[in-house]
Amino acid sequence: EYYAALVKAADDKAKAQPVERKQVGRRLLSVSREALGRIFDWSFLYRYTGDTRYSDRVEKEALAIAEFSDWNPSHFLDVAEMTTAMAIGYDACKDAFAEESKTKIRDAIYTKGLFEAMKVKGWWKRNTANWNQVCWCGSLYGSLAIIDEVDGEKRENLERLIQSAVNGVTWSMSAYEPDGNYTEGPGYWGYGTGFNILLVSALQSALGTDFARSDSNGFLKSIDYYEHVFGTTGDAFNYPDSGG
Repeated sequence: EYYAALVKAADDKAKAQPVERKQVGRRLLSVSREALGRIFDWSFLYRYTGDTRYSDRVEKEALAIAEFSDWNPSHFLDVAEMTTAMAIGYDACKDAFAEESKTKIRDAIYTKGLFEAMKVKGWWKRNTANWNQVCWCGSLYGSLAIIDEVDGEKRENLERLIQSAVNGVTWSMSAYEPDGNYTEGPGYWGYGTGFNILLVSALQSALGTDFARSDSNGFLKSIDYYEHVFGTTGDAFNYPDSGG
């Protein structure tokens, strides 16, 4: 039933036009999230079924995003989620892309995602909030997706960025110590922890090790925190800004 629902949702999304660069206030985040949801589903279905309708749709979406003037680096979550989306689509579907498309998408990942991450002096780089997890995840995904297809200075930059992500995420992961409590509440627990799991899984898959990041005792215990912060009504303890 879940798979059937996923296929229906993915097919419905495929009928829509590619996302457009429409900023709401200072954020492009809703566009990045829509792109990530679309590309994640289509990429999975292409790899699971081999149906090139899905890889074709990822290619079309990614090429449209590559044409954006930028991914809104002034609000870096927007860049991080968009880079994650583009990296997943590129890594999962590039074998079905035209060569010209691969070049355009790869260049966009580097210039509009990873280069921005390297040059920005973001507060999130050394912080325990969810931004740390999401932004380092985007940096890692983008780097891993294209590092074997670049050389010289670009490759050296990506090697440093991967190392920065591996080290940088320890700031947010330390916030779970010692017993799994997450200081931003259950809503942001789902957001930050979800991207943290994506980051750890990518390290394990691509590099064969997560450098002991998943050994964090507090991080592993945090599922118990999430369970206990909800009451019998189904509502969560109402942290500020948590939506609980």
